[in-house]
Amino acid sequence: MTMMPTPCGPALPLLVSVLLCLNARCMCHADESDRSVSSPLSQCSLYLAPSSIEGAGLGTFTAKDIGAGQQVGPAEIVHNVFDLPLHQSPAIADECNLSDYDWIGEDYQAQTEARRVLSLIPGCGAAINSHPGLHNTIGGMPSVLTSSATVAHESSVIPGVAMYHKLDRSIDPGAGAISYYGDLHSYATSNIKAGSELFSHYSDMYFADRPEVFGLIPLATDFASADKIIATFIGFVDDNDKAEKNEKLSDDAVEDLWKAIVTSFETKGVSSVEGGDKSDELVYDHDVVAKRLRGALPDTVSGVRRAAEVGAAATSLPDFVRSKEWLDEKGKCLDHVRPGLSDIPQAGRGAFANRFIPAGTVVLPLPLIHINRTLLDMYELRDDPQHVGRLL
Repeated sequence: MTMMPTPCGPALPLLVSVLLCLNARCMCHADESDRSVSSPLSQCSLYLAPSSIEGAGLGTFTAKDIGAGQQVGPAEIVHNVFDLPLHQSPAIADECNLSDYDWIGEDYQAQTEARRVLSLIPGCGAAINSHPGLHNTIGGMPSVLTSSATVAHESSVIPGVAMYHKLDRSIDPGAGAISYYGDLHSYATSNIKAGSELFSHYSDMYFADRPEVFGLIPLATDFASADKIIATFIGFVDDNDKAEKNEKLSDDAVEDLWKAIVTSFETKGVSSVEGGDKSDELVYDHDVVAKRLRGALPDTVSGVRRAAEVGAAATSLPDFVRSKEWLDEKGKCLDHVRPGLSDIPQAGRGAFANRFIPAGTVVLPLPLIHINRTLLDMYELRDDPQHVGRLL
């Protein structure tokens, strides 16, 4: 199978901070009945580990079977970034790492918060990679607090209640430090086998619009077409196996036939602008579709037989299902803790232990996204065309 470039979009950087449990009894809300468990990893069901997609950095894996429609991972919060394109030049905004992790604000009910809203989901929304043919999760909608700030001050945080009142910026020190967008859940779009890497769906257009980043990787439509070609070819092979000896093709002949089929899709694909250098914008020619489809087809007949059983997309990424032993060795547990409403007034949400966590255990791996702080600078925006500076 032709090696696929990284179809991951916002792959998390490899620099990871860790939160250690330093107390003998880590997290007062941990269930102490779990003390007998030899290792908290024996109960871990969600891992951060090297992605099965080459070059994609870290990925998210499930250690348990997840049925279609079931929740994947804990509920998450949404951080909204306001009017970034209005306060920063497009070149600076594009160079910011945040541009690889943001989602459209209106998709998360945040379109009325500012003129232009970008939504950041720092949990699975950033950690889960994407594969055009293997996407198995989908994000839901967050709960949004809309109660008035005048009612808020009497009880800014109510322990045990799923949502809290809005804070008043004139009197509440916690105002602005917490997000009112939360309880966002991800769900399995199909049955997910234990050990599988989780993938979300960025859409075919996301990858098709970025050939200079991802190359001409197969899209979902290409994997679907490949499955049809493979099914037809396997039907021919099955008929050949049943044929009389004097009418039967040899194994070498069948292999040559498949190579002839895939070779017909091996075309140039794209070419540079005439007279330009390698940095020039790529121009599609008429062979782009064939190039993508070739990447979805196995190289050998044995690969075809496997693809007929599990699908072309799964065959293109053979290591996307890992063993529990591999996850324990290569990964870090993501579900030692869960989010919950903090008992500390105006502190928003906090982390609560899902199980007893011995001292010295890595409680949570924390991938870091580095940004230049000046990217968050905001300027006075004016409609005056005579004003020299940044305008609306």
